[in-house]
Amino acid sequence: GVLLPNLFLFYVVFFVIATWNIVTSVFVDKALRMAQPDLESLALEQTMQDIQDASEMISLFKTNAFIEEGQTVSKEAFKQLTEQDKFRYCLQVRGITINDAELFFDMLCTLSDGDEPDIDTLVGALLRMKGNATSVDLHSLTFEMKILGRAHAAFMKECRASFRALQRDHFEPGVPNAPSFSA
Repeated sequence: GVLLPNLFLFYVVFFVIATWNIVTSVFVDKALRMAQPDLESLALEQTMQDIQDASEMISLFKTNAFIEEGQTVSKEAFKQLTEQDKFRYCLQVRGITINDAELFFDMLCTLSDGDEPDIDTLVGALLRMKGNATSVDLHSLTFEMKILGRAHAAFMKECRASFRALQRDHFEPGVPNAPSFSA
């Protein structure tokens, strides 16, 4: 009959296509793995993107806030700039949100030597704010707080010792209104 040769032909064609499919998928998988960029090229690409983002933000400061590179940025100029849609969109595309421009600006003022940060400090701080805080960020903050706490405790211990010495040297024991500096 006709059924057996057709069944045999279907069997052969099915397994040829199945084998062809397997060989093709192995080839495509290896090609995709080889096409993935290595860590160095990813780091270079990120650095180039950061440089491009910084130059774009600096140009926004120049055109919209009339601030030249190297100049300081006033709180009013920064607040006006953050109210402009183009600047907010520029930040939003990069994953940066500033809910309170004045608070952010005040934090930057503590980092700069003067009253107002320069444009490079401001743009650098904005670019470092990309994305969410990571676990490393939180652990480093905890570490810094522990160091500050220890320094504060040592300072307070030193102050108590100095006050006790002042009390001992300048006030006679048994004087009724002598201040007490004991902890």
